[in-house]
Amino acid sequence: MKSLIPEKHIKRLALVNQSHCYSSYIPVQNGKNILEENILNLRETLKSQNILGQRLENFIHPLEQLVEDNLIWKSTATTLAIFTNESEADHFFINKKIPSNSYVNSTFHLLPLFEEVPPPHLPEYSYELFYANDTITNRIEKIIPLAFEDKIETLYVSASNGVYGVYDNYNKTTIIDTHKKETSTSLLNLIAIQTFLNGGKVYVIPPHKTPDNGIYLQAITK
Repeated sequence: MKSLIPEKHIKRLALVNQSHCYSSYIPVQNGKNILEENILNLRETLKSQNILGQRLENFIHPLEQLVEDNLIWKSTATTLAIFTNESEADHFFINKKIPSNSYVNSTFHLLPLFEEVPPPHLPEYSYELFYANDTITNRIEKIIPLAFEDKIETLYVSASNGVYGVYDNYNKTTIIDTHKKETSTSLLNLIAIQTFLNGGKVYVIPPHKTPDNGIYLQAITK
């Protein structure tokens, strides 16, 4: 399986589960201004979650260093991906346009880093709202526990980040939120990470290739 950064780095980032993981994808061109604005927004987000004083400054400092590093903004790469929390800070150059966005959650947002589905392998879309058989399902409540249990061979998932909620792995229950909350996570990102960590193949489908530019999710089980 191909990815936009080396798989060893995806695995390292995927294993992180810590409060206040910040992920950001920004264009290198004009990205300095975007990152400065993102830092202001991140400050307010962290303050609202009681990250204050020196603890806040330690979190923000690596991002401010990126702003001041002129070599970064002279790069010929297309996208800068940033991952930081209270324990670590890392960034990668990516030669692919990724929609500018930022996330704060208990895990890093890695969904855009997985390989796009090759055109010949684009799975046939089912217009059924939910379906499941012995080997294929698109039901998110069924797919999440399968991902945790190492039962997914191949996952096809929208690059869009449109499904938020909470998954309780102990009780195998999923709550899908109607809109993003501070306590919710991207369930599509969660599924992709767990499938990847358990050796499954993950292919993302860009929005323009999904029916009506909607959310696509399909798992082929082992």
